[in-house]
Amino acid sequence: MPHSKYSNQRIAKIKTKDVFKMIRVAVILIILIFSANVAFAVIIESEGTAVIKEGNIKEADRLALQNALINGLNKYYADSGKQDIPEVTPEFFKFINYYRILNRGVENFTVKYNVQVKLDEVAIDDLKYFLNNFVHSAIYYIDFQGKTPSFIKEERQGISDLSKNIVNIFNEYNFTTKYQQDLDMQLPEEADFQDVITLFGSSRAKYLFYFTIEAEMNSLDSNVLSRVILLTNIYKKDSKFREIKSVASAIRGTNEESFIEAFRKSMTNTLKYVRQNLIELPESNIPTKNIQLITKNFGSVGNIQNLMNDLKDKNIILDFKVLRYARNDMQMEILTKFSKDDLTDKLNTYAEKYKFSTDSSGDHIILNFDGTNKI
Repeated sequence: MPHSKYSNQRIAKIKTKDVFKMIRVAVILIILIFSANVAFAVIIESEGTAVIKEGNIKEADRLALQNALINGLNKYYADSGKQDIPEVTPEFFKFINYYRILNRGVENFTVKYNVQVKLDEVAIDDLKYFLNNFVHSAIYYIDFQGKTPSFIKEERQGISDLSKNIVNIFNEYNFTTKYQQDLDMQLPEEADFQDVITLFGSSRAKYLFYFTIEAEMNSLDSNVLSRVILLTNIYKKDSKFREIKSVASAIRGTNEESFIEAFRKSMTNTLKYVRQNLIELPESNIPTKNIQLITKNFGSVGNIQNLMNDLKDKNIILDFKVLRYARNDMQMEILTKFSKDDLTDKLNTYAEKYKFSTDSSGDHIILNFDGTNKI
């Protein structure tokens, strides 16, 4: 039996409604997928360069890209206003979800990269849980009071034993001096305090250690007794710490050996004090721990599995195992480096996506789902 005119119109309307419904569902899915990908991410553009040395383009290319990524991370921290961030190193690259090369070029023996970096904003704010080695960048200047020892004058143009000791002590206390060469190359021969401060202002180093040394050396039989008074003033870009005084002595066979040993003792004591009282490092190498997690009214086991996978992908948890399961009630043991409170905070970043509320007032963390999530 043929359809009437009105039947055909009705069918057309139904089909049209179905099409619009399908389009609406598709749009919603796209929005959800996009939201899941960008909810905890930030995208930054940055540049990096490296000079081609001895014709090694491959190494310059690697360093230029590395510098572009590091500059992107530094830009994130600068824009976020976070204070006392350690020196960004390649270890921080674990916070980069992906990067895209926007442009690469070579000009005047310099490789340049322009990149777009997508950062994991959830993880990057909890450095202590994801990184094991932290360093701060520092440059230094030595100002001798009175007569500068002759062996120091003779070695100022090269890498002296004193310089090597200074770098080693900085390294021992997790300070990198990788920007020191920039300072040394730009300082005038007869530099004064203002010259040093001005160059520090344009340096990428976070701290300036201004060492003032007063040295006294006396013969002692066939040896030399050196006494060093070390005054250390530490500057940040916008402030200064109080002056630190350290005095040490040493007996060695020559002027140079005794002086350097006395200075090494003084500087070691100073850096130890700095790390304990002024510029503390973030806690690192945090041991793993087990935390009990109870989930209630979660609707589907798939919801819990997806949530656990998200947490593992972000390294918020390392592993988990189910201890008890009955209907919509599950108790798990979570292996993580996070404290109970910090893990609760991280779980809260997923509360809207998975539709649950958290309760950590007792010994366990409890997730109360609304029972409707079907992710």
